[in-house]
Amino acid sequence: MEKELITWKKEKTDDSFTYEDGCYTKTLDNYDEITDIYDLRYWVEYNDQLLKDNSKFEISPKRFGNYDLNAEDHEVDLFVTRRCESYGWEMLDNYSSHKNLKFSWCSGFYFKYTYKKRNGEYCKEPVEIGIPVTKLVFVSTISEYENENI
Repeated sequence: MEKELITWKKEKTDDSFTYEDGCYTKTLDNYDEITDIYDLRYWVEYNDQLLKDNSKFEISPKRFGNYDLNAEDHEVDLFVTRRCESYGWEMLDNYSSHKNLKFSWCSGFYFKYTYKKRNGEYCKEPVEIGIPVTKLVFVSTISEYENENI
């Protein structure tokens, strides 16, 4: 099965990439050339006054687009599929709410990798690995993985 690697950054390429329509591509005949295939998710630990039963929340990198990642206190929208109407939460509809969350309110930052292929070997079942990281590493990795930086 033929797949393509795509990047907009020339410095992430070598002579095997071709340039067309503003991006660089490399065709792969199979996944054997790739040592790791994974999904990366971002999690924060935050003790909310209203949602006391949950202290870890997934943050979507798409929601970082409205905020300045270079700001001193980064802020994102935290979305939950619950009805919350106090302590800074706003209802979006009957089944979801959001809150502006400052990273200074968070007590931890985590990456969650879900591997399909790891160290050159395909996984029989997806392998999940959670890694605690610093706020600086968290923010810089989100910035690195933004679409314009791929």
